[in-house]
Amino acid sequence: MDLASICLVGKAQIWFASYIVVKKSVDWHDFIMDVCGRFKEELGRKVVEDFNKLQQVGTIDDYLKNFEELRSLMLQRILTRHETFFVDSFAGGLKSP
Repeated sequence: MDLASICLVGKAQIWFASYIVVKKSVDWHDFIMDVCGRFKEELGRKVVEDFNKLQQVGTIDDYLKNFEELRSLMLQRILTRHETFFVDSFAGGLKSP
């Protein structure tokens, strides 16, 4: 828990400070469940928003890296997307030559 807590920032850090005071002793499994319960929807909305707004601003390699990271998170959140959706999204985010 100590190692996980030093990686938390912002809202998560504030949440953890009060969480650990109330819980005192928590096993890893319970902690993971509680973190996901608290932040899952917020992160899910952010992933969809970030994916939908993704545009190439730098190199194609940078864009591809960002796209693949967000695509992976989208597939974890929304399992029903077809590959054509992702191909169209990728092409739509490319900057004009």
